Order: sequence, then structure tokens, then C-alpha cells
Amino acid sequence: MLAEPALQLARRRLDIAGAATVTIGLAILVYGTLEADTRAWGSTATIITLAIGCALLPAFVVIERRVAQYPLVPVGLFRRRSLSAANAVAIAIGAAQFGTYVFLSLCMQRTLGYSPFQSGLAVLPAGISTMTGSLLGARAVVTLGVRGQLALALLLPVLGLFA
Repeated sequence: MLAEPALQLARRRLDIAGAATVTIGLAILVYGTLEADTRAWGSTATIITLAIGCALLPAFVVIERRVAQYPLVPVGLFRRRSLSAANAVAIAIGAAQFGTYVFLSLCMQRTLGYSPFQSGLAVLPAGISTMTGSLLGARAVVTLGVRGQLALALLLPVLGLFA
């Protein structure tokens, strides 16, 4: 016989509308961004593609607000200021690091004459410091507190980039 929690999990309904909306919206945004390399950013096809992707993401939020049970993303969680701030910081750090890695690699290859492998090795310390910080993050919260851990999480990638 199945335990009660297992029965409850079996009865859950999948949030297919939410999953489809966010997946298609993000895929269209990625496609539009990648295709802008071959088309102009101001071309009609690029603008329409990006507009559709941008329209689907707010639709995802609306769908998630209306799902009665088991939404893909419980929107109410974002009312917690600490969670929203932590997510905003994580997104900002990820975007900054991704952009930094891309532009540093391009600069090293085109300006300094590095091979792709050499430029990858050059940014390796930054990646290692980021990985180390993420692995030790839970322990750092216990030892340093939330604010101390956040300061360390912001400092380690910067030190890695300088290395």
C-alpha cells in the first residue's frame, strides 16, 4: 500500500499551461536573440519574435496566479522581500559574470591573439572561485550570517576576475 504523501503526489495535476508558456516564451526570446546575429536587431522578424517572447512571460505570471493547486512557481513566494532581493542579486551576478566571460574571451582572442583554449584558461580562476563560493555558500550562511555570505558571494567572483 502507498503511503499517504505518495498518494497526494500522485493526485497532483501538472501545470501544463504554465510550463508551456514559460518554456515557449524563453525559447522564443533565445531564438530571437540568436537570429538577430543574421538579421538586423531592428528587422521586423526580430522585433516580432522578441515581442512574442516578451508577451508570453507576463502571461506565465498571470497563469501562475490563477492556478489553484500546485503552480509551477508559487507567485506568493515573491512577496517575501528577502527572497526577491536574493533572486535579484543572483540574476544580476549571473548576468554580469556571463557577459564578462563572453567579452573577456572575445577581447583575449581578437585583441591579444589568444586561442579559444588559452582564453578559457585565462578566465578559469573566476569560474573556480564562483564554483567554490557556491559550494561553500550554505556553510558561509551559518558562519557569517546572511549579509556576510552575500558580501562574500559578491567578492569572490571579483577576486577571481582580477586573478
